[in-house]
Formats: sequence, structure tokens, C-alpha cells
Amino acid sequence: MYYAAITTGDGERIQGIFTPETYFNVTFSPDSVTHYITNLKPHSKQEAREMAIAILDADRETVNSGGECLSYGEYAIITAELEKAARRFGLIREFRENGII
Repeated sequence: MYYAAITTGDGERIQGIFTPETYFNVTFSPDSVTHYITNLKPHSKQEAREMAIAILDADRETVNSGGECLSYGEYAIITAELEKAARRFGLIREFRENGII
């Protein structure tokens, strides 16, 4: 499962949770551009911080450019994965103070 922010071959800006198959289907066109992608499984404290910031930035950029918002289910999945990472790397207080989880 991946989070990705993409501009499709048609110029539509989208973001969401993708399986490898759905990601391939959306990005099959050579004109598509992937702005950010992550598997939501950081391997270090710094990577967890960078992933959280990048997801928030990609979401803001997508919505501000007229793209679609994430669904509540997608937000729930992302938040759950970020909370797991925060617990694993001792970032609970930092992520809560910054409104990430």
C-alpha cells in the first residue's frame, strides 16, 4: 500500500492510497508525473519526520492546485500508519504538537 500524489496524463492532480496495481494503472501514461510516493513504512526517526512533512506538503499542494482531497478512509489509513511510526521512533509528542496525529 502506497500514498502517492500524481498528475495524470490528462493533467488531473490526484492523491490517495494505492496498491501497486492501481498505482500502475494510474501512472501507465508516459505523461503522468509522480510528485511524491511512499510505502508508509519509515525505517528511521528522521525518515518518519520527513515522510510526515512530505505527505502534508503533497496533500496541501494537491488541494491548492485544484486536485481532489483525500477521503476520510485514506486519512484514517495515513494517520494510523504515522501513529505507528511515531510510537516506534518516539515521536508521539512531536507529532501531536504539530497536528500530524
